[in-house]
Amino acid sequence: MTEHRPVRADCRFPKSRRLLNRKDFDNVFREGRKVVRPSVVLYARQVPVGSEPRLGLAVSRKVGKAVVRNRVRRRLREIFRLLVPRLVERPLEMVVVARPSAAEATYATLEREVHGTLRKLGFLDEKGQ
Repeated sequence: MTEHRPVRADCRFPKSRRLLNRKDFDNVFREGRKVVRPSVVLYARQVPVGSEPRLGLAVSRKVGKAVVRNRVRRRLREIFRLLVPRLVERPLEMVVVARPSAAEATYATLEREVHGTLRKLGFLDEKGQ
């Protein structure tokens, strides 16, 4: 029988950190700033201090079949999860739209693009802190 290990709280991606409905996505698209990178298009908007940073993902079938789309989603969620502690002082709502080239992009490439975009928008300082 397999042993179930409890999931550490800091390793999860709870609903409170997700953009879940159309209205939330539309608010970010309308009020946020947009930056286009080779593998992703990132929309981000500042939210009041005290709010939790939240992420919405859009990975269409243009990116690839289900296995590929899920891999891209997992990588983007992990990048966001590791960024959350740095975003507490400047919380944001962010929508990441994966482009077809995201299918071939490595984790490091996606991470570099997301970090560079957030630095450009002023949510991370130059050191990535």
